[in-house]
Amino acid sequence: DEKSEVLENLDFFLNYRSGSTNGLIVDAKPCFYTCTPDLNFMLGCAGKNIYAAAGLSGHGFKMVPVLGHILSNWSTGEEAGFDVDFLSPNRFVESDDPVEVAAR
Repeated sequence: DEKSEVLENLDFFLNYRSGSTNGLIVDAKPCFYTCTPDLNFMLGCAGKNIYAAAGLSGHGFKMVPVLGHILSNWSTGEEAGFDVDFLSPNRFVESDDPVEVAAR
């Protein structure tokens, strides 16, 4: 089956890379990653003076340079430098009360 083939290939690779032939792979899992309901990641304030990027759904690595720039700007009190409102974690809060939204 497919899992057996993956384990066999992984075992071969690890033994080849380590130079060992006595390693034993007990289990393997596929790549897990997080997604938001709208498939766009979240970027914003996660608390007082805490800024975060999350839910990058496996493709965030290519966005890291600009995300790091934005997060560093925010952490030093500067503007993001880009329009990132559409990535706000608050977009998932179901409330018309801006005070409640800001508190989350």
